[in-house]
Amino acid sequence: MTPKLTDAGRNLLLRALAGETINFTKVQIGNGPAQTPSEATALINPILTIEFTDIDVGDTYVTLAAFFTNGEVTSGFHITEAGYFATDPDDESQEILYAIGNEDESTADYVPDNTNRILEMQLNSLIFVGDAENVTAAISSSLVYATKEAFDAHTADHTNPHAVTKAQVGLGNVPNVATNDQTPTFTEATTLANIASGETLRTIFGKIKFAITNFINHINNRSNPHRCTASQVGAAAIAHTHNATDINAGTLTAARGGTGYTSLSSLATVLASSYGLAKTVTGSYVGTGDYQARNARRLTFTSPPKLLVVMIEQHLENASDGGFIAVAGITSSVAGGIMRGLPDPRTELYFVWSGNSVLWYSENNAGAMQNLEGKTYRYFAIL
Repeated sequence: MTPKLTDAGRNLLLRALAGETINFTKVQIGNGPAQTPSEATALINPILTIEFTDIDVGDTYVTLAAFFTNGEVTSGFHITEAGYFATDPDDESQEILYAIGNEDESTADYVPDNTNRILEMQLNSLIFVGDAENVTAAISSSLVYATKEAFDAHTADHTNPHAVTKAQVGLGNVPNVATNDQTPTFTEATTLANIASGETLRTIFGKIKFAITNFINHINNRSNPHRCTASQVGAAAIAHTHNATDINAGTLTAARGGTGYTSLSSLATVLASSYGLAKTVTGSYVGTGDYQARNARRLTFTSPPKLLVVMIEQHLENASDGGFIAVAGITSSVAGGIMRGLPDPRTELYFVWSGNSVLWYSENNAGAMQNLEGKTYRYFAIL
């Protein structure tokens, strides 16, 4: 059984791609007839409502695990429908049917009634979430295993909840003194000598103390104890000059004839910000042949785009495949977005503008989405 997105689920996915959260809440199973996923809002005949026990988030899919028994099943049934619910982002007290899966009764799993034996079962499902960054699930607490809250509380308990003694961990002869509070005693050595294996800590500390004393005296000696000369350290003469060509590192300020920036792009960015100048970006991508919302194309820039133009490198006969012009804020356009006699839903594009990114997709074909397989597309953006 492969769950497919409902219309409500597709809308939530688009919002999640723009930064909102998908929070899965429960799964229902039943034996109702198949529905068209885009039109489904609930199961036809739900029998069991199951809480999630685990979620594994992948790149574009999540695996949701739900553990249940037949303890409340008085009449066996085949699982011909399964619905996956998520929190409604417009009303967190409500839920929406995010995805629904259907299976023919001849191949569907069977849940027996509870008259003969009680069975424990686990339902694992792969649910599409695109590249949404924040996906969660309401994980239930188990009656058999410790809850996550109880486990976290136990691991955070540093008061020795198991009453372990120092003898049990081999510390019976160790003084009960913190490392920072130990007070070793020693006599400072009189000559420099390396420490040796097998020496007592008293002897080692004495050698270290003498070495540190000599080192401190040495670094405080400002009379050039090693008799270094200017030529040995490559020092320049006290009075000297430089040509402009000698400057090969660092950044000159405007007061010294420079700009204060290390690259033309950094300078251009500051000038654009200070004087309201627009920044342009160009680039290209190669089409994959995919379309629909789950395969939406995305471009990300250094700042929010104001205008995006996309054109195919080699023009084709179909006018809708030739590119589009999009201004920040539009949510859809037909046939590239520039003057057409009649609307044609086959060429309609949908847009989502979010921060420094813009994504677009076509529900009908890769050509209208500007994503023909193996074709190169050039783009021009104003930021």
